[in-house]
Amino acid sequence: MKEFLIVATVADGEHEHTHFALHRARNAKSANKWADAQAGESGKGYFNYSDETTVTKISRVSEISKKDAAGLVSLGVAFHTGGKE
Repeated sequence: MKEFLIVATVADGEHEHTHFALHRARNAKSANKWADAQAGESGKGYFNYSDETTVTKISRVSEISKKDAAGLVSLGVAFHTGGKE
């Protein structure tokens, strides 16, 4: 499994918020597929607030080292999505 950093912008109609998440996947194609599925306009994806008032745009999916992923987690910048594909 590889580590991927996903950068997403969540818009709620008034504000935009940048979110960072770590996702474990076999390859970049799989990580991008997961990220795109979470960015749907239904408001029910990983990045949305579950109230159907937000829209998410994925701005980047990048492979990073396990050491860098651990550093982001320890700093509280990004968290693992729990996904393993």
